[in-house]
Amino acid sequence: MMRASGTLVLRRGQNRRRSLHRQPLWTRARLRIVLTRLAVLLGVVTLMGLIFVYWWQSVEMIQLAGENSAIRAKVDRIKDENEKLEFEVSRLFSVPRIRQLATEKLGMVEADVEELYLPPKTK
Repeated sequence: MMRASGTLVLRRGQNRRRSLHRQPLWTRARLRIVLTRLAVLLGVVTLMGLIFVYWWQSVEMIQLAGENSAIRAKVDRIKDENEKLEFEVSRLFSVPRIRQLATEKLGMVEADVEELYLPPKTK
């Protein structure tokens, strides 16, 4: 009920929510509770994001470590193969081997120093 002066009179059992005067939607206490909950929610979401980034970084590091070891093993195999090929090249170009091939397969003979003829140099 309302008095003629404009003040509200409540009967027994009648609560203020049913009154003609509405309370403001955002009271300070309610605003503080909502902001606190939002801050906690933001903190939890941020923490979960940081945990996810840390986990993802760890997974990525493990994967990169595996790739690194595989590449190192491949480099070692290639170095070994390169060493074998260098040895083979030095063996194939050795003077004793070339001398043997020339005499046995091509029928060449070694020249004596006296039989050696050098043409004169021309300018």
